Amino acid sequence: FIGYGGVFSNESFSFDINLKIKDAIEKIYKTRLRRIKVFPRQIFTNSNFIHQTTQYTAVVPIKETMSEQEKNIHKKTRTAIRYAFKHNILVRKLKEIDLDVFYCIYTETMSRVHSDYFTPKNFFRDLIGMENVLFLGVFIDTKLIAASVFFYYKDGMYPAMVMDDGTY
Repeated sequence: FIGYGGVFSNESFSFDINLKIKDAIEKIYKTRLRRIKVFPRQIFTNSNFIHQTTQYTAVVPIKETMSEQEKNIHKKTRTAIRYAFKHNILVRKLKEIDLDVFYCIYTETMSRVHSDYFTPKNFFRDLIGMENVLFLGVFIDTKLIAASVFFYYKDGMYPAMVMDDGTY
């Protein structure tokens, strides 16, 4: 995934394969990547893509049913969820039709954090239809105010990006 300018992978590919993936993405999307992130294990950064850090990321387990998930949610969190529903806050899967507003929020977030890299919009357009990718949006009434992109594989879900409009 080209989150902050890097390749995202849920597999431990060799360094050579990651470089080939990087080259292919750069060619297809006509952009230059600044890092390779082999998720969730390590990151290769700088222009030579030399291994510099090891990073660990939380993996959210996916349960069989929503009721099983709710059993693992803290009581205060369940109360906050009920409060959100009561005040017209909705979380739903984003569709391709939501992509323009999603991308506006994404660029606002990237600007706010002073990122010098922006993932191309057409890359998100390709991702939103993929089988193991989930785009979730948070709406107040009908206005999208925040979004997250998750990758999931087998029984794990990996948070890839989180963004908001800066209002809340």
